[in-house]
Amino acid sequence: MNRGVVILFLQQIKANGTPVWQRLQAVQAIAAYHAEVLQRPIADLESVMTTLSRLAGQSRQLGIDAPLSASETAGLVGHIDPDEPTILQRVRREARVSGLLRRTELAYVGWIKRFLIEHAQTPAGLSDDSGAALPPEAEIRLFLTSLAVDRDVAPSTQNQAKSALLFLYQKVFGKRIGFLDIVPAGKAERLPVVLSREEIGRMMPLFSGLKQLMFVVTYGAGLRHLECRRLRVKDVCFDEGHIVVRNAKGDQDRITVLPDRCRELLKEQIVRVSHQHQEDMEFGQGRVWLPHALERKYPNANAEIAWQWIFPARQHSKDPVSGERRRHHVCEDFFCERIQTAAQARQNRQECGAAFVAA
Repeated sequence: MNRGVVILFLQQIKANGTPVWQRLQAVQAIAAYHAEVLQRPIADLESVMTTLSRLAGQSRQLGIDAPLSASETAGLVGHIDPDEPTILQRVRREARVSGLLRRTELAYVGWIKRFLIEHAQTPAGLSDDSGAALPPEAEIRLFLTSLAVDRDVAPSTQNQAKSALLFLYQKVFGKRIGFLDIVPAGKAERLPVVLSREEIGRMMPLFSGLKQLMFVVTYGAGLRHLECRRLRVKDVCFDEGHIVVRNAKGDQDRITVLPDRCRELLKEQIVRVSHQHQEDMEFGQGRVWLPHALERKYPNANAEIAWQWIFPARQHSKDPVSGERRRHHVCEDFFCERIQTAAQARQNRQECGAAFVAA
């Protein structure tokens, strides 16, 4: 079997309606079988898998199973600093086309930048002491070993760095990464610290206004700090008595309870948000950020009240990706600093406040 036969097979299953992510799995299975079992690897399959992987990311983000036009791709990518190193620009482009979260993009870019700085050259030019080029697996292994041994980083940190480097080689450079003889970093089991009702009651007077409402919603609904800030008007279902948490940790959605204590307060807050949204619309600034799939499918949804943030920022700010000025949700420091202050005020339970803030 050669590359031409594989491409013909992929064209046949595509004609039968097989989605792109399944075609990617098929070619990955073929490549692994020929390389590991038959010991006769098929040349030039890396480019095929890279193309399918990119299309699979676009399909997940946009809900389609077809290549994007140049204008659509540009809309996904948004603004990228032209003064940034070319490799990092390519990383950001692939991250946005693949639909990675903004926080994930920033984390990946940070690890890849550190990786490149420590090697003092581009990964394609790395070499060992003898001057021979290192394979990608060896490059990744050296960096992760340094993190684990020399810096004693947490397991979750090591795993995040590994994911960033795999993204760099597989998505950006289009290189197939073989077996990595690295012991996966396990996550230590920790017992969560839960605030009692008495502790919550003592902390409540330390908050006021919007921060107090966020405190009640976060504690009563069991939300992470970021999940509370990201709530939109449509996520609160008063009739059913629940809150829909979207794009939570692991990019998963879930449903949690709507606390009775904050039901009326949330209704009042949504009324205020509605008035503020009407004023923003009058000045042409009432559109909020939406995931690209939704913004492409429903181009006017970002101007509807249902998609507005429940806890909006006081001022408009420039979107770092699209460059548009919008009203985002409140920033991390808006609520986080007050939580930390409240925790310090109760020094006998300081560790509880820190655990409560953790996202």
